[in-house]
Amino acid sequence: MGADGTTTIKYAESNKDYDAPWNVFVGSVAERRADLIEAFGWDEAEVAGQTLSQLTVKASAQAKAEYKLRNDLGAAVISVNTTDSAPAQPAEQASAPTPAADQPTGADAWAQVAEQPEAPELTLLDKVLAATTKRQVRLLWRDNKDDWPPIADQAKAHAATLPED
Repeated sequence: MGADGTTTIKYAESNKDYDAPWNVFVGSVAERRADLIEAFGWDEAEVAGQTLSQLTVKASAQAKAEYKLRNDLGAAVISVNTTDSAPAQPAEQASAPTPAADQPTGADAWAQVAEQPEAPELTLLDKVLAATTKRQVRLLWRDNKDDWPPIADQAKAHAATLPED
């Protein structure tokens, strides 16, 4: 086993975002690798053969993407855990459901949907971080070469964690 060390995953894009969470993993290479797999909910078989360095880059890209989705776009990350038989408990108590008589129906329901603001357009970096294969990243590069230089390093790091296709 290798010497003990520390792996830190920062969720913010900027080092100046001091309120953003961090994950710190301490231990041997094998312990930190196992901790990353558990913390990010990955399937051990899917990441078998990847080094601690590769998993760290993958974890960093995932953490930043999830943080950006939550903070910039207001999205909530939903994960599916197939290993637990009991459903996960919500962090906060949900409000009581609206009685059926108070729920909009027919044209009223469509009017409410039409009133909702449109979702903001995804940036090129958002699209890269959402890519699930190296081929998708290459296609984004092909179609956006002029806009690529500012995100090139992050795109390369994310692509390094992805399967070929």
